[in-house]
Amino acid sequence: MFRMIFWGALCALAAPLAAFYAQPEGYSRTEYPLASGASGITWDPATGASDFYAHHNGGIRRFDTAAGAFASSLLFLAPPSIPPSAFASFDALAIDPAAPNDFYVSYSGNFSRLYKLNRTGPDAATVVSFLDYSANGEYVYSLRFVPDLPTVPLALRGQLLAACAIGFTGVAKIYLVNRSTLALTELADVGTTNGSGPFTLDHEGNLFCAVPPSFFGLTGAEIRRFAAADLAAAIGSTPVQASAAQTIVAASASLWNLTSLQARLEQGQSYLYFGTYEHASLFKLCLATREIREFVQGFGGVSDGYSHFAQGGGLAFSSAADTFRPYSGQTTTLALPFSVYTPGYGSYFSLFIFRPLAVNATVASLAIVQQPAAVNSGVPFSLTVEARNAGGTAVTAGIGVNLSASGAGILSGFTLTAGSGTGLLIEGLRYTAGTLPASFTLTVALNGSSISAASTTITVAAPATQLGVLAPPASAQAVEFFSVTVELRDAAGQRVQLGPDAAMTVTAAKVSGPGSLFGQTSRAATAGQAGFGQLLLDAPGSYVLEFSAPGLASVTLSLIVTAPSASSGVRDSGGSCTTGEGSQRALVALLLPLLWLWRRRRHAVQ
Repeated sequence: MFRMIFWGALCALAAPLAAFYAQPEGYSRTEYPLASGASGITWDPATGASDFYAHHNGGIRRFDTAAGAFASSLLFLAPPSIPPSAFASFDALAIDPAAPNDFYVSYSGNFSRLYKLNRTGPDAATVVSFLDYSANGEYVYSLRFVPDLPTVPLALRGQLLAACAIGFTGVAKIYLVNRSTLALTELADVGTTNGSGPFTLDHEGNLFCAVPPSFFGLTGAEIRRFAAADLAAAIGSTPVQASAAQTIVAASASLWNLTSLQARLEQGQSYLYFGTYEHASLFKLCLATREIREFVQGFGGVSDGYSHFAQGGGLAFSSAADTFRPYSGQTTTLALPFSVYTPGYGSYFSLFIFRPLAVNATVASLAIVQQPAAVNSGVPFSLTVEARNAGGTAVTAGIGVNLSASGAGILSGFTLTAGSGTGLLIEGLRYTAGTLPASFTLTVALNGSSISAASTTITVAAPATQLGVLAPPASAQAVEFFSVTVELRDAAGQRVQLGPDAAMTVTAAKVSGPGSLFGQTSRAATAGQAGFGQLLLDAPGSYVLEFSAPGLASVTLSLIVTAPSASSGVRDSGGSCTTGEGSQRALVALLLPLLWLWRRRRHAVQ
């Protein structure tokens, strides 16, 4: 209700405006300009990828993808406004996959109604029943059917769920909808926040909901996860409490006003696609790694100096099948409505359809040109792939590949990617093994083709979880070099000698003590050991040194530094003084005696 009022106010400022969704790598983009916005897109389960229904121009209409246009006849006319409301606000649409002629449509304004329709033709339907929730002030903002799959708890399979906000209290809840009476039964408490955020369910029945702290607020929204087992146990029992939800995306990510949310299973792992009002862009989240990437850049996805308020609407895929791979020529289609309202600048409405582009027929082979010899379990790694034509020359465009792994572990990350065959870098991959050490091989396959390439065997070692100082010195002399060796160790305390963690950079710093720390204070480890061979403290006293590495807890070293003998300068432990660390050591050797004399003179004057 509030959304339509806000948009209506902005429409008064409308003027011609150029808008776009950038074409993502590996997909075609078709735009259908509209006279008014579209939202609530739901693909027709009876026709598969042929048609979908959406709210457009006064009610629910069918979009014919072959003709590229909305039908002239309404399936369902939006209910009349109830004075003093100026209009009825469309909120949600769902079609029952098990009974594809049953449509459920939610409207609000100064009322709240859920309608059940029975489709009698492609563009005709009768009202079976409707229920008015206005007395309780329950506004149904989102509707979803739980997938009817063996992986979903039996009690949840095929259920119709609704996200509702109760009146103006701001309390958001998830409800079971009785498909006969349309009565609502509380299933989960989202929390005391605005209830207009979308929700989705994955192939296991886990529920993901967007929680905007306040509608059109400029603080970050959240994405929370309710476990399928908890939801199933709540049916006929106590609703799941908000505290039981797991935060998937925190407010600190600054993703505000999430408009759409869709879970998908691709390459055997779960992803979330979601759209935002800010920038009107579409993002993709890998649930295994929590990494987020921009999938489609919207109108405000560039810094052009304008303040955009963009409506993504109803993100929808034509199929849950794993057939949305770039450059594959496969069949799943993405429908994405676009509406932008920019104060003082204008408005623009379009519908965009994205389809995987055809396989690049010039590719004759794939080659892995860079791979790790070893990885750490659960730690990101990368590899580089080259696609070549029949003559062995790298193909410069149109490459889409997918990755799989052998072994008992799990490969996660963005294992579907696209780019140029001159050197496609695939980053952020992780292999997690339950038992270590382990090994695996990677297979890279061309999307939509039997062409593939396999890596050599990759060893999996334990990740580094802690730092340790090997044979720590208890004392040193001022203005004299001393050595410290720091080890990267796993959870069992063993040195990590393989994988990217074995080459992490370790940094030394002074925590406390009267003097200053000199020398090369940052060292890249080799086989899990970082050797600081030329550290120096310039004044006697008690010190605490700290050694740290990214993502690991730091380790400290307590050290007593004694005064040098009267004849001492800077003592060298040997080695070259011409390049690298040797030249730095030589410079320190020249300067520190002067610094030591200056300190003594200053102390005498005081």
